[in-house]
Amino acid sequence: MLRRSPVLGQILQHPDDIEYLRGLFLSMTPDACQRVIEPLLLLASPANEFTLTPTVAENLALQSDHVILFDQQTDIYIWSGQNVVGADYDYVRDRCGEIADDLAQNRFPTPVVRIFHVRTSVIHLVKGS
Repeated sequence: MLRRSPVLGQILQHPDDIEYLRGLFLSMTPDACQRVIEPLLLLASPANEFTLTPTVAENLALQSDHVILFDQQTDIYIWSGQNVVGADYDYVRDRCGEIADDLAQNRFPTPVVRIFHVRTSVIHLVKGS
């Protein structure tokens, strides 16, 4: 399992990076290890009122009418679909940012919160990250 885990895969190039993350993973709490292996994925549906729905990480999660909060322990991503990128939906992204800040509290290392939109490569880092 340690060789096949997402955090210990061949994404990292240098053996020192792999050893650092392996040590970090082995010293994490069980909840943190679970978050690395099975990340938290929440769909924010801006239809009538703000609601967050937990879902499984799969290809169908990136829906154009949702804002997605994805917590992968070391990074927290807030992604906006094509239909919710306008200023009318800033309140949804702001609320997701507040929830991301709450999730990041008392966590070491502090995760970086990244906000981005569909069809862009621009990533905005949230304060304190």
